[in-house]
Amino acid sequence: MATARVKVAPPEDTPLKQLAADLLRVRTELKPSLDVISNSELSEDDKMVAMRLFEAALEDPWDPMRNPRAAVAAVAAQSKG
Repeated sequence: MATARVKVAPPEDTPLKQLAADLLRVRTELKPSLDVISNSELSEDDKMVAMRLFEAALEDPWDPMRNPRAAVAAVAAQSKG
């Protein structure tokens, strides 16, 4: 006799993945920059901070945090100190 199958909900995305997806919905050209942050060696929480810094910097063309590597470095320095 067959047993009933239970549907398993897919795992929810992390807040970091959700933020990245939201940014990509509006600006697909940001994928390489978002990959730099997502693939960095920061903790998940620190990656979220770097992603928020990067996102906020998109409004100001002169903001150094528009460079995802600068955002990662700034968060890494802050978390060490």
